[in-house]
Amino acid sequence: MKILAITLLLLPSLSLAQSNGVKAGSPPQTSVVATICDVVAHPTKFNGLRIRVFAEVLAGIHGRVISDPNCPLGMELWYKLTPESGSDMVALDNAIYRVGCIGTTWKQIHATLSGTYLWRPRKKMGKHVFELDLVENLQVKREPGDCD
Repeated sequence: MKILAITLLLLPSLSLAQSNGVKAGSPPQTSVVATICDVVAHPTKFNGLRIRVFAEVLAGIHGRVISDPNCPLGMELWYKLTPESGSDMVALDNAIYRVGCIGTTWKQIHATLSGTYLWRPRKKMGKHVFELDLVENLQVKREPGDCD
């Protein structure tokens, strides 16, 4: 019975992780160019679409978010590294977790990100989710600090 309950709990998250349908080695899909502010302000317009945004990546022990340097809004950043993940995804993950401090303490990470936007209005947390599938123009600026 416990196995069935755990399986039923995990199925929705597994389907979300697979929902964008992007396969390794496939050509990039067409994206709607937008700002994070526009997407969060008009979630029904962008829900389920593949979007392309310029963002600052913020990460810590409680998760990852992307935000727009020009406004205070943001969304959760979801991605999963697999053996098929491109070097762009690996480079972002390395910038977050293997360069200097874990997370974004003492560093700034900016990039152009493409992925699927999901609006989950009934959730208390994670209403705005970005399922990442492509990283471009990754910029990592380290600041002097304790994790050098």
